[in-house]
Amino acid sequence: MFPFNFFIRCVRLQGVYEHIVLPEPKRCQLPEHLQREMRSKGEKSTNRTGHDGELLSLRKYRASDPMKYISWKATAKTGQLKTRELSALAFEPIVIDFDKTNISDYEERISCITYTVSYLIKHNIPVGLKVSDKEFKPDVSHRHKLNILRELALLPL
Repeated sequence: MFPFNFFIRCVRLQGVYEHIVLPEPKRCQLPEHLQREMRSKGEKSTNRTGHDGELLSLRKYRASDPMKYISWKATAKTGQLKTRELSALAFEPIVIDFDKTNISDYEERISCITYTVSYLIKHNIPVGLKVSDKEFKPDVSHRHKLNILRELALLPL
């Protein structure tokens, strides 16, 4: 260790600590009812500015605007650079009902729902969960994802 200047550092913790092991996400075919729900609801435009939706307005060009958003037709008419302002896309929320998911193996169902929740949140699709008497409202935050995964981890086998 000496020639490379590596060192070992550790801290001994006193007390009893509780750890939760989150379920293993297993890639699976999204349950049919979720696929139907995603296809039927899809995405919608919002009034917030973004880069993928419908045209909201034209405005003066700013130096930070990407060249691909310049409206050359409006620029030619006015003689000043104009930029297209597009709306952001939002997805309709999806709620997964644990008891209605058609996967017979209990652990496989937990793993599949874990994967599905992670996938949907990663793609910015609000997802909620109904499990027994608890209900998590749809959201896309990291904390929300951890709360759902913690609930799935603590389900009785």
